[in-house]
Amino acid sequence: MFKRECAILGIIASVLFAIFYGVPLIQMIIGSFLSNNELGASGHFSGVRNYILAWRDPAYRQAFLASTAFTLAAVLLQIILAFGAALLTRQSFRFVGILRWILIIPYFLPSVVVVVAWKFFSDPFVGILPRIVGWIGMAVPDLRGAETALPAMIIVATYEAFPFTYVVLLARMMQIPESLYEVTELHGANAVQKFFTVTWPQVRLAVLSLTLLRVLITWLKFDVPWLVYAGNAPSPWGDTLGVAIYRTAFQNLRQGKAYAASVSILCVLLLLFIAWYVLVQVRRRIGFRDPSTPRAEFVELVR
Repeated sequence: MFKRECAILGIIASVLFAIFYGVPLIQMIIGSFLSNNELGASGHFSGVRNYILAWRDPAYRQAFLASTAFTLAAVLLQIILAFGAALLTRQSFRFVGILRWILIIPYFLPSVVVVVAWKFFSDPFVGILPRIVGWIGMAVPDLRGAETALPAMIIVATYEAFPFTYVVLLARMMQIPESLYEVTELHGANAVQKFFTVTWPQVRLAVLSLTLLRVLITWLKFDVPWLVYAGNAPSPWGDTLGVAIYRTAFQNLRQGKAYAASVSILCVLLLLFIAWYVLVQVRRRIGFRDPSTPRAEFVELVR
């Protein structure tokens, strides 16, 4: 009886999820093939015209470059800083617990709060950053203009995502058996050798998975680019794909073209997922060793 009730609840939940997530997707796909009439009017079938307009639009090509530069720089900076912080704080010292909480706190802040804090921090008149730069003897930068939109977006996105990346990497590093480090020390390994022999083989799968996750999240991020500068005025490197699609749909009232651009992005992401899934299956069939497992020689020594 209990199993039947669970099965019924599972079917109901699946139907609800299909409705809430499937209907908007179907509506978007259908809308990508309709013309752009006046607001409130229903468009007529226009074939792939919206897709051609979106693919030929120079604004979308520039937005693609802006999204790529923003994503690669922000994710690389997030991974490097979080990895270094996790390495330094993985040991259970007395002050490390407090330091971990300090590093995690920004994760609970909304994006708008993070952006407002950054603008106050970098303000050329009352901000702390220009004063620090001035004390060093350098020219005080103005990080509020279109020329500095991309660096400001990268810094804000890194500050926002750092706690999540740090927590994931720290949790993985704390799962590494201390016996592996003890074995390497017995064989005279220094800190660098211990890192490449024990730490990196244990965490590289987590680093790669986390990098892929952060790339997918950051590439179509809208809130940070919009709040940093794009909400004030268009910018070549501030208008990412998310901002460009927003301008097309809600400022230019070209919903069909915006739908076509969104569907194209979904198709690209789907192809990337299929390629990743095929590579994983091929890797399993060939029999590659899991990179998160300890090296065979150390397993034998620990035994």
